[in-house]
Amino acid sequence: MTPKSYPIYKGLQKPLTYKGFKGNYIYWALGSLIIGLVIGAIAAALTNIIIAGLCALSTIGGCIAFILHWQNKGQYYRKKLPGIFVPQTKLLISYEKSNQKSI
Repeated sequence: MTPKSYPIYKGLQKPLTYKGFKGNYIYWALGSLIIGLVIGAIAAALTNIIIAGLCALSTIGGCIAFILHWQNKGQYYRKKLPGIFVPQTKLLISYEKSNQKSI
């Protein structure tokens, strides 16, 4: 008999997703929506409604597209450096034996 394995989730017991956004990107998308509405309101006060609507939609759409692109890279994106890295085998730390005697 093989032991059964179950997925283990911590926190909310499920990964947090909403409309394709995952984790912290939900808050980024909400922030981009608010920023787009504020920019649209400012543009409406300065110009006509059509230009303000286009400004709001382009801001919201651009920010959402950028967030979706950034989300595909992963939440903790790191640069991938080319090459092979060999870790140091001997650590030069003070607790290793040394020829000098401490006072």
